[in-house]
Formats: sequence, C-alpha cells, structure tokens
Amino acid sequence: MRRKGKRSYNTTRNVLIVALIIVFIIVLAASSQRVSPQKYEASEYFEISDAAYFPKTEISTLGFYIKAVKGDASNVHCGTLNMPWPELVGNGTIKQGQKVFVELQLSPPFPVPDYISPGETFPFEITVESTEASGEISILLQKR
Repeated sequence: MRRKGKRSYNTTRNVLIVALIIVFIIVLAASSQRVSPQKYEASEYFEISDAAYFPKTEISTLGFYIKAVKGDASNVHCGTLNMPWPELVGNGTIKQGQKVFVELQLSPPFPVPDYISPGETFPFEITVESTEASGEISILLQKR
C-alpha cells in the first residue's frame, strides 16, 4: 500500500513543474514581442540648408549644412544614390539645433540636367540615417 503523504508530494511537485514551464513560456513570448522604437522620418528630424555642388557640369562634390531639429541625433550618416555607402557626419553626433557641414564625394558623378537653365533649381535626394531617424530628404540645387 502507498502512503498518502508520498502521493500528495508527487502531485505538488508535478503542479509546480507545470507552473514553472508555463511561466517560462510566458516570459519567453513576452521578450520576443518587444517593440523596437519607431524612427522618425529624416525630413521631419533634420533640416538641410546652403547646398552647393562642384563642378558646373556635374555633381562630383556636394556640400551642405545639416541640422537636427527634433532632438539630438547619434550615429548620423549621409549619402546619395551615387555613393557606394553613406559617410559618417562629423563625429556622428549632432546636438539639437546644431549645424554641421557635410561634404560628399559622389562616385560616379551625377550629371546636371542640360534642359535646366543656369539660375534654375532642380531636385536632388540625400539619404540620411541615424539612430533616431532615417529616410531621404529632397533638396533644391541651383544650376550654375
């Protein structure tokens, strides 16, 4: 004959094991469901000004100022489609309201459209990536 105390010990132990497994599954599911913070659109977070290019017939060097307007920005990179990879801006950090000069070397150079007369403007896309924001910013360049 079995003793009553032994049976209740096994039942209690089995219930505890099942409870621990359930808690483990819940914790595992909750940790995998973490939502990463949503990034801002680059055009909302940054402002680009005073853009100019060199030489006259193509854009091989593009210079501009970038400013963080929504908050501090870290790990900031800028580029264009004509670059193999985006370049780190300064030391990578831009404080809110701070303007940093950026000079990009495009390879291959981007041809300036012939149908645009000197003095007229044309759009150009700059890609901006940071910890806080990412996307493209369209700027207007004036043909020289």
